[in-house]
Amino acid sequence: MNAIALILLLWRTSRWWFLVFGLIVAIHGLAPTALNIASGVLIRSIENSVKYGTLNERSEGTILAFAGFLIAAAASAIAGNLMQPLTHALSSRLWLDVQQSCAVVSLRANGQCGSEATRHVQDIHLVQEAEQSGIVRRAPMVLAAVVGFRMVGAGALVLLFGFRWWVPFLLLIPWHLSNKVFLKALRRGVDVDTSDDSHEQRRAEYLRSLVLGIPAAKEIKVFGLGAWLTAKYAEDWLRALGLMWRHRKSGWGAPIATSSIIISHAIVLGTLTSATLSGEIDPAKLIVFVQAVISSCALGLVGESQWWLTQANMFAERANRLNKTAKALEETLGRDGQQAGNSVSGALSIQFSDVDFSYFGQTSPVLKGLSLTVPPGQIIAIVGENGAGKSTLIKLLCGLCEPQSGSIFVGGRPPQEASGHIGMIFQDFVRYKLSLRDNVVLGCRGAGGDRIPLEEVAKDAGCEDLLRKLPKGWDTILSAEFRGGVDLSGGEWQKVALARAVASVRAGAGLLILDEPTANLDIRSETELFNRFLDFTAGVTTILVSHRLSSVRRAHRIIVLGNGCVLEDGTHDALLAMGGRYARMFRMQAARFTEAEGDTAEAEEAQAL
Repeated sequence: MNAIALILLLWRTSRWWFLVFGLIVAIHGLAPTALNIASGVLIRSIENSVKYGTLNERSEGTILAFAGFLIAAAASAIAGNLMQPLTHALSSRLWLDVQQSCAVVSLRANGQCGSEATRHVQDIHLVQEAEQSGIVRRAPMVLAAVVGFRMVGAGALVLLFGFRWWVPFLLLIPWHLSNKVFLKALRRGVDVDTSDDSHEQRRAEYLRSLVLGIPAAKEIKVFGLGAWLTAKYAEDWLRALGLMWRHRKSGWGAPIATSSIIISHAIVLGTLTSATLSGEIDPAKLIVFVQAVISSCALGLVGESQWWLTQANMFAERANRLNKTAKALEETLGRDGQQAGNSVSGALSIQFSDVDFSYFGQTSPVLKGLSLTVPPGQIIAIVGENGAGKSTLIKLLCGLCEPQSGSIFVGGRPPQEASGHIGMIFQDFVRYKLSLRDNVVLGCRGAGGDRIPLEEVAKDAGCEDLLRKLPKGWDTILSAEFRGGVDLSGGEWQKVALARAVASVRAGAGLLILDEPTANLDIRSETELFNRFLDFTAGVTTILVSHRLSSVRRAHRIIVLGNGCVLEDGTHDALLAMGGRYARMFRMQAARFTEAEGDTAEAEEAQAL
């Protein structure tokens, strides 16, 4: 049995619960051996009572043996009934503890986007999969089952020492060899889930999610993809199973191990038969020893429980690594995820110095030798073609990634230490299925978010109309999945995200980052919204990322990214006068909107050129 990692994890999760759990498992595991001994004593006592009569001093032995038998049977039954609620409580505490470690590592570890395929990220992903597949829920129960069986087998070997000293060894060795052969094959099969070959299984699971999930249902129905996807899923799933079966092959080890078990048991049972016929052992001992030989089978594989235990132990290995990482992070960082003793306030400066960055597994760098200085309170716009590195620069600035070389400082400190002082709207912001109030103040919970004037936030973010249409105002749940909740359009969700950024500024954020926050708004609404932002963010360092160049004309500086570095840097008018990349991009967009029908803000700006 290889369950050291799981035992350590359960001990760390709840020591008192684990001690009680161990006691119950021990009682349940030793009860069969006690029953075996009691049955032998009972048979001998009954034999003596019959031989010498019922009214003699030996009759007391029969009563005591029978009482011992009942006590052992009752202890086994009680321990078995206590096992289920106890393992349920222990598994619940286990999952809460592991989830906390996953959250600490996920939220506080540096360089997340640069290490998406590294050990910590893989461990978190596989731990989540273990919970979904029921491994975590079953872990204490299967551990109890396997440990209990092993204790039954160990007790049987101890009893067999009373027959012949070599018998326990003759039975133990083939079972040990058999376990090594089959567990090795089983482990190889389980390892397929985490190996480079697991893409077959993951692709099959993805196809199944398409067939059974809601997001793709409309296109599957319209395009008539149901039969094709089902066949494709079956093909990939069978290929994945074939790979797993090949990994589980044990060669000649299994036949040899099985043969050795059969031969060893035949020798022991033959020796028992010979000893009984010669009168060396009486019927009582024969029953005890035969039961012990049968019980020694508990030293072998324990069927499905062994398979689950193998997976549970692999889960525990990853969980223990995450626990160690989380503990180290908690010792280094404060409770809010910032370096202890460090604080930032006011508008924040930004300093990129010769920064190089490449995503994991990519050979060509996204940023190469990038240097950029932004003084406190300045408003800059970052523009560039798709793939120029705009979003990557923002991730580095927020501390979500770490550069391979160079340095980044926000307010004179590393980005991770500015956490909680940055207002941010990501391009793919989260749509929380919570109330409007919670959605808005989420970004400043730890900075007095409950004291922010929400009505002013709604006005600054341009979502007053949205607030008026919601049935419960700020307390409306933004999801129709819940009673009284409503669904929002893409444009309405972007206004909610903008309000979240506004709230963070009013709570004291010194840096505001808007990464393509208005993609679902029309150009006029976007321009008006940016103008309002630029008005009320005076004194806050602000970064705008947008593909619509006309919306960022009021920025103090416009940074043009390309080839992994800063290509151009200046005001709107200065960059137009340079006639470089920005000027070409701006005139191209202006010409496109000039040719478009209708009166739009960009068409008016194009006419003004």
